[in-house]
Parts: sequence; structure tokens; C-alpha cells
Amino acid sequence: LDNLSGLISQRLAVLNNRILLRQEQGIQAATNAVASHEGSDLMQQVWRGIAEMKDTENRFLTQRRQAAQDAGETALMVILIGSTLACVIGLVAIIFIRRDLAARRRIESSLEHERHLLDALMDNAAEDIYFKDRESRFVRINRHHAKRLGLGSPAEAAGKTDFDFFTEEHANQAREDEVEVMRSGKPVAKEEKETWPGGRITRALTVKLPLHDESGKVIGTFGLSRDV
Repeated sequence: LDNLSGLISQRLAVLNNRILLRQEQGIQAATNAVASHEGSDLMQQVWRGIAEMKDTENRFLTQRRQAAQDAGETALMVILIGSTLACVIGLVAIIFIRRDLAARRRIESSLEHERHLLDALMDNAAEDIYFKDRESRFVRINRHHAKRLGLGSPAEAAGKTDFDFFTEEHANQAREDEVEVMRSGKPVAKEEKETWPGGRITRALTVKLPLHDESGKVIGTFGLSRDV
């Protein structure tokens, strides 16, 4: 641009000189100056400079368009990659969720099956089956045991102890056996003498075992008794 400005200034100076020659020396001197091609050469240089400026401007515009196109393609690629990753992550999440739900359904089905088996045992066994906490309070008993204790349903035994159904002679011995089972962690098998209020006496073969929670901690006892 500076070079072109200089050429234009030179061209204007030539034209100004021709005007001065015509004014001072006449038209012939001006004609001779034109014949020297000095102004024509400058004008050609000016046109070449303008052409070069146009070429430079075109190259610059082309570069800008290419840069904008590249930036657009890059942005589009980033968007496509991001969308693809989001879809992949979403699919993986769906797969894991479906697997988790399927695993939960299997576990729930297994637990339901085990619960059904336990209920069938508790409802139909011809022996006394019972579960107690660490204070020897009944947590659950089966129907046969509820009937022997004179209860209308197994649920009525919850929270009660042997002291609510037997004399202290049998209740104390039962409590001692259960404390020992919880202390040692070992089962006890014996023939029990059951003394009832009113003087009735029965005998039963009993097995008592420690009851553990999921972590292995002893939380009570459970047992099975059969009349003899």
C-alpha cells in the first residue's frame, strides 16, 4: 500500500509537471514530455500495484473463508463426537440399569421363593418352631406351636416369653439354655420337662441354635421341639 501511494504521488507529480510545461513552454514541450512515456510507465506500475492489492485481498478473503469453513467443520465434528459419546454413555447407562433391574428382580424372586418355602414349613410342620431375640422374646412361631400355647394365631406370641406360658421352673431352664447357646455359639439338644400352670407336665425333644444376622452377629436363638 505504501509503494502504491508513492507511485500515485509520482504520477500526480508528472501530470503537474506537464501542466506547468504547457503553461510555461507551450504545448510542444508538453507533447514531448508525454512522448517520453514517463507518465505511462508510472501508470502501469500503479495498475500493477492495484492488481497486486486485489490479488492480496482475494487471497486474504479466500483464507478467511477457508478458516471459517475449517472452524465450522471442526465445530460440527466436535458436536458429532459429543453427540456420539452422549449416545454411547446413555446406552451404557441403560444397559447397566436394565442389568441392575434384572438382578433385583431375580433377587426379589429368590427371596419370595424362600419366603414361600419358610411359610409352608411354618404352616404345616408338626413340630414346634420358634425364633427368639436376645431377651428370649418370641419373634415368630409356627401354627403348631401357637396351638400348643393356646393362641389363636402365631402373631399373638410376638414379644412374649416362656414365662407367659409356663411355670418358672421350665421358663428359667429354657432361658438359661438360650443364654448359653448365644454365649457359646453352639447348639443345645436335650429332652425338656415342660411344666404348665395348673400342674400339667409334658416332655419334648428340643434343639436350640444361635440366630445370626447378615454380619454374623448373634441376635437371638431359634429352635425346634417335638413332643415325646
